[in-house]
Amino acid sequence: MAITIADSYYLKALDLYPYELDQVTEALNYAVGYDDEHAGAHNLLGMLNIYQLGNYSEAEKHFEKALASDINHVQSYYNYADLLIEIGEYERAKKLIDHAYKIKGVRIPRLKRYEGLIAEISGDLAKAKEYMKSAYENSCRKYERDFFRNELARIKAKIKDAKKEEKMKKGKEKKKKKKK
Repeated sequence: MAITIADSYYLKALDLYPYELDQVTEALNYAVGYDDEHAGAHNLLGMLNIYQLGNYSEAEKHFEKALASDINHVQSYYNYADLLIEIGEYERAKKLIDHAYKIKGVRIPRLKRYEGLIAEISGDLAKAKEYMKSAYENSCRKYERDFFRNELARIKAKIKDAKKEEKMKKGKEKKKKKKK
């Protein structure tokens, strides 16, 4: 496979991202100008729109275009899932994650983390703990395992705090009943 002109511009943009944003946007515009179906370029445009511009609807269009162009573009699944979780589209994120499990080369621990985040946000801390534990157990990279260990500790602390809060609430209710 030969490197295309679009690939060259995409690689230039990728190398400069996120530091030289004016050059990144110029290179990405050239990349999609040469190949409007360049999945990597659209993924990076999506990232630029989320993280630098805060334009979620434009980011969503680029992630969808990236996946329409290359259904196996792994990085687009991660970034699109981030976006969907960020904007509260949990059902759509879950469907995307479920499909991503079928893609060759996808990082299972990363998908487990996304599922854990959705469970945590939805208030199911026990399920979130299970997902983070699974992410930790499925990871073979030290930096990743350290990250998941910290995520797991964070969720365990939330569970402990929730139990304390519930216990305090029950204690106050008992005091109110005794006063009556």
